[in-house]
Amino acid sequence: MAIEFVLIFLAFVYVGLMVMYWYGWKSSSEFVLPEVVEDQIRVSIVVAARNEADHIMNCLASILNCSYDNDLMQLILVDDFSDDQTYELANSFLQHQTERVGGRIDCQLIRLNEIEDAGKRFSANKKLAIESAIERATGDLIVCTDADCMVPKNWLKTITSYFTRNPEVRILSAPVLYHNEKNLLQWFQSLDILGLMGITASGYALGLHSMGNGANLAYWKSAFEEVGGYAGNRQIPSGDDMFLLHKMHTKWPGSAHFLKSQSAIVSTEAKATFQAFWHQRLRWGTKNAAMPDWPMRLILLAVWFFCTSVFIAAILVGTGTISWKILALQLSFKLISDWIFLREVCQFFDRKELLHWFLPSFFMHTFYISSTGLASLVKRSYDWKGQQVKF
Repeated sequence: MAIEFVLIFLAFVYVGLMVMYWYGWKSSSEFVLPEVVEDQIRVSIVVAARNEADHIMNCLASILNCSYDNDLMQLILVDDFSDDQTYELANSFLQHQTERVGGRIDCQLIRLNEIEDAGKRFSANKKLAIESAIERATGDLIVCTDADCMVPKNWLKTITSYFTRNPEVRILSAPVLYHNEKNLLQWFQSLDILGLMGITASGYALGLHSMGNGANLAYWKSAFEEVGGYAGNRQIPSGDDMFLLHKMHTKWPGSAHFLKSQSAIVSTEAKATFQAFWHQRLRWGTKNAAMPDWPMRLILLAVWFFCTSVFIAAILVGTGTISWKILALQLSFKLISDWIFLREVCQFFDRKELLHWFLPSFFMHTFYISSTGLASLVKRSYDWKGQQVKF
């Protein structure tokens, strides 16, 4: 009886969380880019790249194609010890593409292996790359994306317009979605990241927690310097986004926002293989234990307990310890609440076709939440772009 009570209680906790996030999503305001916008803020776009020869030129082309005053743009690409042709391709591409109508974009290419001894390398090189770029940044606003991403034409206009209209904001998280899906694993990841974007927007709307993705993050350079950059968490491989968000939110409550806007969506491709997906999620999980935002940690723990309890319930049903009705209640609660929430988020981002893959993704989500949470406790390393990272 006690086991049944715990299983039912966890199911109600999960439903409660999803109802809360649904309400937060509905309460969050959409930001629509005004028809007439005057570019005023000098922006430094920071891209950290490691072994991205297949994507780097598309990424840079999309940035250079932004509808922003070229004289107010600076692009800083930092090569993070790549052992492919990332740097050479980027250098050649920028030499031929930076001349544009209306001005010239200031472009800088940095190689970490030329400014940092190999012996000083540590497991969080992306943070080192970003800090190295910010030291050379001439922009007042730092806008970060990843080298495997593509940005929309009005990306910078939307971000700077939001900062101009919301002077209290010091750091801004914006949407990151997957595209060009080709298999079930990628369709699942697209639904999963849509859910994360919905939870992120809801967390800000409810004042519950601050989340973000380093592939689409903007902040004032002065604010970055005032909180000491990544001091205090440089040793953690992941978290260049979450720890910085928490620092600024703690120092200036209410200064971290989410940009719920169609014109600010950064696109990238989901992992094509389960192994790559698994290592990505292990990398993301390395920051959870060190997360200083206790509401977020508590919510992550509750979700993990519930997903794990579903598998425990299945085992207990198989052994005849509990009734099948308990497992049916758990699955139906999760299925209905996930569907209602994801349907709203998919509709906003115009990705309703992904709901065709909801049912298999539902079971994959339950499995991966439970398994990666457990694996992050026992496995102390993962592969990242040809590099073995220990944590």
